[in-house]
Parts: sequence; structure tokens; C-alpha cells
Amino acid sequence: MQARTFSVSFFLVCFLCLSSQSAVAKKMYRWVNENGETIFSDQVPPEQSQLRRESLNEKGRVVEVTEKEKTKEQQAIDNRLNALKKAQEKNHRPASGQRQSAAQHFS
Repeated sequence: MQARTFSVSFFLVCFLCLSSQSAVAKKMYRWVNENGETIFSDQVPPEQSQLRRESLNEKGRVVEVTEKEKTKEQQAIDNRLNALKKAQEKNHRPASGQRQSAAQHFS
């Protein structure tokens, strides 16, 4: 009976240790501030949130990248480029009646 109690106790201690490690492991962030200093933290302060940052897993590997916030001018340029790309795709798409298979085109 003592061996069984010891086995169960040992199992519970191992389980609690493993589960407590996962509960302690938080999401970590890494970013470079305006002074060129690399910062590691589990929270990004609001005044630093517009900077490029990386989300790290418990082993310190990058799992997600949040790019630097764009200025209004950069956003306007991106919007204009997206509109031009859509217009270009629309102009280069053949109409449904004009589509040919490769075999028809080369025969």
C-alpha cells in the first residue's frame, strides 16, 4: 500500500511541477526603442506600442512580428498602390467568353 501511495504522490508532484511551469510561461515581447536599446518584457507599454516588436515563445524564438505603425502618408501610399493593383488586375483579366484553353490557343 505504501508503494502505491508513493507512486500516486510522485505522479501528482510531477504533474503539478509540469503544469506550474506552463502557467508561469507568459508571452514575451522584444523591441528596440528610440534610443536603440533592445527591450524584453511581458507587456508592451502604450508609448512603445507603435514600434516594431516580436512576440517570443517560452524558448525565446520569434513566433509573431508586429510591424511598426505606419504614418498617415505611408497609409495613403499603400491605399493608392492597392487601388492601382486592383485596377490593373481588372484590366488584364480576360472576359469569360474570351478564355481559351492552351490546346485551342496553340492549335
